[in-house]
Amino acid sequence: MLRTCLTFRREEGDPAEIAKELCSLGAGLWTHGDADQARPHLQESIAIAGEIGDDGRSATALSNLGVLELHAGNAERAVELLTRAQVFDERVGNTWGLAVDRVNLVAATLDAGRVGDAQEDLRELAPRIAALGDIELTINMLELYVSVLSVLGEHRRAARVFGAAEALREQASMPIAPLDKEFLDRHLDRTRDMLAPDEWESERGLGRGHDVPAAIADAAAAGSARSTPVS
Repeated sequence: MLRTCLTFRREEGDPAEIAKELCSLGAGLWTHGDADQARPHLQESIAIAGEIGDDGRSATALSNLGVLELHAGNAERAVELLTRAQVFDERVGNTWGLAVDRVNLVAATLDAGRVGDAQEDLRELAPRIAALGDIELTINMLELYVSVLSVLGEHRRAARVFGAAEALREQASMPIAPLDKEFLDRHLDRTRDMLAPDEWESERGLGRGHDVPAAIADAAAAGSARSTPVS
């Protein structure tokens, strides 16, 4: 269906609509696991949006491509793309889009090996995300904090924050997306390996009783590690 829409838009010749359909098709292909097919569609969408000065479309396509590159293991490329997306979202006043960009940028910064920078960025960002009132984005932010804490070696704290995020997901009936789970598990496995089963369950259980402000405060209390690399 999306391919048909793109063909129709190309025949019409409206560059704004072509850029929109390219972005939709690229996002759809990536969601279904075809990053190699998705990438050129998103790149073309970015190029057309830049040519016609469509800042909103530029932001969306850059953000989608940035997340694609993050999950493809190209963290530095993701940092570059998401940084550019922020500029356009800020320019058009897209508060929610900017928040999403920043969360994804923290994830890319973490995977690029700059855990200290990721930690400091998340400390500043977390209360702002919570204040938006978007429960899914808040959960994503807490799960990202779990990854940062696991890399830092703050395993008990990571287990507690995970418990808080897990409880929120259950309350909101929002199962974690497969790619997000893969990212989280890749980092959280450090904590599961380091804690004894009873320690894991105890700390996780404590976290399940935390509300969002308490979980953020717990995460933010971890020792600073701006210069600590990911190993």
